[in-house]
Amino acid sequence: MQAKSPTSKRSRKDGIAEFRAPDILFPNLVDSLRDVVYVLAANGTLVWLSRAFETVTGWPRTAWQHRPFSDLLHADDIEKARTSFARTLRGEVPPLIEFRVRKASGHYVTVELLARPLEHEGRHAEHHPCAPEGV
Repeated sequence: MQAKSPTSKRSRKDGIAEFRAPDILFPNLVDSLRDVVYVLAANGTLVWLSRAFETVTGWPRTAWQHRPFSDLLHADDIEKARTSFARTLRGEVPPLIEFRVRKASGHYVTVELLARPLEHEGRHAEHHPCAPEGV
């Protein structure tokens, strides 16, 4: 004997449609992660930051939207990050790298970066999940 779900087929379909709504799903899903996820424009500016950015850095994410990603980095790590970014813009998947990100306190936290290319309207943007070491 099979148990019947109290949910009708109609409400299940509505739930699936709501679940797939990218404007709602992506930010809510990503904001629930402990890892920082962000999107860079092709010019290297931060377009979107997950909520974990505030926890890891102490900066409000709105303060860093549309600012250069390189402004967050330790000076010695900028070239390494730019090289990774350039590879991603070419559609490559660069290896995992570590670099230091400046926190609101002025101290630095070492993060691991696993960059993945994203294509939007036929052009590569960049999506970076990264997490502080030890988290």
